[in-house]
Amino acid sequence: MNTGTARAQKKAHQIMEGAAEIFDQHGFEGASVDMIAEAADVSKATLYKYFANKQELFKAVIQRQCKFYSGRIAELSEVDGTLEDNLRAIARTIGQTFTSPVLANLYRLAIAEATRFPEAGRTFYESGPQTGEVLTAKILQKHIDSGELDIDDVPLAARQFQELIKADFFHVAIFGIRTDFTQADIEKSAEAAVQTFLKAYRAR
Repeated sequence: MNTGTARAQKKAHQIMEGAAEIFDQHGFEGASVDMIAEAADVSKATLYKYFANKQELFKAVIQRQCKFYSGRIAELSEVDGTLEDNLRAIARTIGQTFTSPVLANLYRLAIAEATRFPEAGRTFYESGPQTGEVLTAKILQKHIDSGELDIDDVPLAARQFQELIKADFFHVAIFGIRTDFTQADIEKSAEAAVQTFLKAYRAR
């Protein structure tokens, strides 16, 4: 992907916006480069100037959508806060992410294409859940070092915390059973996840 200058980055984002719309409507297989170029209001030649093929563009769309989620947790990892406040902030971020219709649909697309296009699944995992796990582990480690948490396997604990947060809404969101999640719903799930996690790992 050629995005060296600010102008190039703007054009690349324009293409990704159009691609995200088409992938959302038609899936990866159903989307054509012609359709994406039209939605992005660029020529096919311009599209290929920035992205070598549809696969590379799909991966870029995944990475862009996941970046907002991982970026917010990255910010938290650099802020000094109380144990409870940091865990609640992570929980809210993950909750808002997986109740987002855009992310839920992207997740479904990545799963659907994972067999035929393994890089799609790998890109989603590495850009989203894996990055979130690493950043969460970094925050947990700060509170282990301060003596507030007692954790032997930090990566495992980070994954467990993510799953606790998702427990109340992940499947109903992914299967499209419910899309009307409120901030109060997210806060309730976040608080339950934090309290359950602390019962397991708070230093005695």
